[in-house]
Parts: sequence; structure tokens; C-alpha cells
Amino acid sequence: MKKNIFFDIDGTLHQEDIFLQFILFSAKHRIFNFIVFFPVILLGAIIHYISPMSKIGINIILFFIFFNIQHKELDFIIEKFCSYFLAIKTDHHNVLDIMNDYINHDYIIYLISGSPDILIQKIHHQIIQQDNVCLICTTTKMGYNSLFITQRCVGINKLTMLNHHQKNIYFHAGYSDSSSDQFILDRCRQVYMISKSGEII
Repeated sequence: MKKNIFFDIDGTLHQEDIFLQFILFSAKHRIFNFIVFFPVILLGAIIHYISPMSKIGINIILFFIFFNIQHKELDFIIEKFCSYFLAIKTDHHNVLDIMNDYINHDYIIYLISGSPDILIQKIHHQIIQQDNVCLICTTTKMGYNSLFITQRCVGINKLTMLNHHQKNIYFHAGYSDSSSDQFILDRCRQVYMISKSGEII
């Protein structure tokens, strides 16, 4: 029977947080919206600070940054951001080497992340395209002339989304940089925490 391995992405495979960088990048490219709706965006940031596991604060920020955007413009910003992120990200090579070794030895890899699928699928497409890699992450949707989160894959909701994909799954090993992944790590036989510099603890 094939063994399952869990990997977080942001802070684990690389130092930077994809979603945070995307919001900052998009605010610069949608500067008019950012200025006009700044009080509401600030409110969203405060709500997110108070309740970081909720999607409400993030959705307020996303909705007003991207309000009145067209599909074509959103696609352009996403493509431009992914190129930017690939240029600035700091890979944790030792973690990536371990993950690639697992992939090559036919383990089942579960990438479970709070960043959106529309970004991960482009930034980590070479990993995602492997037959033994499964991606579970935050999902987004366009609607009401903007972009918003439909499911946020953080905290306990990571476990909920995992159970929706496959119930009662356990992992031979798990790799993460955050204690917020404890709900998943509790299902891991071996747990490896990743430091900010990429060291495996």
C-alpha cells in the first residue's frame, strides 16, 4: 500500500506566502480601487487580523481590490504576478529535495495550502502535474464583478477539505512551518517543522 505524505506550501516549500504577495501585488496594479476603497479594505484587514482563519476579512480585501475587473484583466494580473513570484521566491531546497525524492519513489503527496488554486497551479505546475501529487487549497471564484474566496483552506478547514477529498486518511510524514496545521499534523506518524530559513526541525 502506498504511503501518504503531507506538505504545506507557503513557508515550507519556499519562504514567501503566495496569497499575501498576490494581494500586495494586486493592490499596486489596482491602485485606483485601493485608494478609493481604502477605508473598507482597511476594515477587511482589521477583521482578518482579529479572525485570521475566517474568509470574511480576506474576501472584503479581495472584493474591493478587484471590484469591476474583467476576466481578461484578472488573467493578465495573475500571469504577471506568477512570473514576478517565481523570480523573487526563496526556495527551501532541502524540503523540495525530500519531496521530489518521495515523488520519485511513488509516495502519494498531498499539498494542502491556504493559497488559492489559481496561483498554485501556475507557480507549482511542474509538481502538480505529477500523477502521485494531490492539491487541496483555497478556491476562488469570479462573481459580482469581482474575485472572492469560496473555500479557505486554513486551520480546521484544511482537515475538513481533506476529509471531503478522502475520509480518515493518515500520513506517513508531514512537513509544515506553522502550528495552524496541527489538525493535519495530528494525522502524521512523523512530523517535521520547517524554520523560516528552511531548516527541518
